[in-house]
Amino acid sequence: MVIARYVLREQIGPFFFSLVALTVVLLLNQLLKLMRYIVDKDLEPSVVGELFLLSLPFIIVLTIPMAVLLSSVLAFGRFTQDLELTAMKAAGMPLHRIMWPTVVVASLLCAGLILFQDRVLPDTNHRIRNLTADIARKKPTLIVEAGVVSEIDKNTRLRVEAVDHRTGELQDVRILDLRTDAPPINIVAPRGRMVEDGAGGIILDLFDGEIIEASADDKTELRRTHFKANAFRFQAETELQRTDSDFRGDRELSIGELQNRVRDSRLVIQEKLDAVRVDRSDAEWPPTRTESRRWERAGKIAASKAREVNRYRVEIHKKYAIAVACISFVMIGVPLGAIPKRGGNALGVIICLFLFIAHYVCLVGGERIADRGIVTPEIAMWFPDVLVTLAGAWLIYMNGHETLFLRLDWIEGARRWLLPKSIPRMYT
Repeated sequence: MVIARYVLREQIGPFFFSLVALTVVLLLNQLLKLMRYIVDKDLEPSVVGELFLLSLPFIIVLTIPMAVLLSSVLAFGRFTQDLELTAMKAAGMPLHRIMWPTVVVASLLCAGLILFQDRVLPDTNHRIRNLTADIARKKPTLIVEAGVVSEIDKNTRLRVEAVDHRTGELQDVRILDLRTDAPPINIVAPRGRMVEDGAGGIILDLFDGEIIEASADDKTELRRTHFKANAFRFQAETELQRTDSDFRGDRELSIGELQNRVRDSRLVIQEKLDAVRVDRSDAEWPPTRTESRRWERAGKIAASKAREVNRYRVEIHKKYAIAVACISFVMIGVPLGAIPKRGGNALGVIICLFLFIAHYVCLVGGERIADRGIVTPEIAMWFPDVLVTLAGAWLIYMNGHETLFLRLDWIEGARRWLLPKSIPRMYT
């Protein structure tokens, strides 16, 4: 127990230092994004401060696993440099026994992060989305982002593939108009321009586009109207009007709510498939045009619900995978810190940043391909954690056998081949 308390005590300082430093860095990055709300939007600093604080929970979810990794590498790196780790191993304590207190604490942090992402993070994400939508209605030109659906007003949604905030130029514009009692009207154009009219309104000029709407005679048919140039005006709010929408996206739901959404979507899929199956068994061949359209429409609804199921399941597994990363990073951070090296703390920090960036890229990339149904959500979300854990277990095993590979001689050989001889050695 004495060794366990000593190991944990040596990690407390690096952990909190890393947590504060990383959180401040990411918050400063967020602050730079919010500065344009003060400069261009004429928002009160209190509103910007609210956005700033609401961003904190999401940032903490990222920085806690990073801090665990950094503290493990730095603490055990110091043990190695001061030969304390050598003394512990000489006393008959293998690395996996020395690191068990760290694994226990990482497991507690993992459980805490799961609860945090389930109870706190969805509500803060929901409040951010509502506040951002309120800001958008005050001055939509500022809030429009490439590849993101923006709320121009309560009945209009806008999506663009590229935007120049300085000139207001837009590329690949798509508008969904919900202002009438009829089915939604879609307006698409390859290019456009958004400007303010000086009276609190927004003018959206579109070029070489078309208006797509349901036919008045047959709701199943679409009518397309092409135009060379067309102008649309939207009334923006002159003051920030606070609203509280009940709609929640996948990142604004708790684990239980996500599981309920998955169950409901699967029921809809099954109902549509059963209806088509019964309908086709009773229909004559060849099917009529109306029957074919009905089956096609049911298939599209089922496919859309299947994509929703993927998104919800990805979000569920992502909440768990990010939390379990605390344990995975301990598994690889401890043996990496135990590797003898002359680079000291600087090299340890570089290794940690590389590992976390690689882990984050795999997580984000996995989320995208899982949303498309290319791989299952389980594989996409858990692959980074499993890979890091297996690599860490292998390094722990190699450390126990005092394998020369742990001295990173292969990196030293690469250094000699790539870098001039004047650069000092980093490894022993």
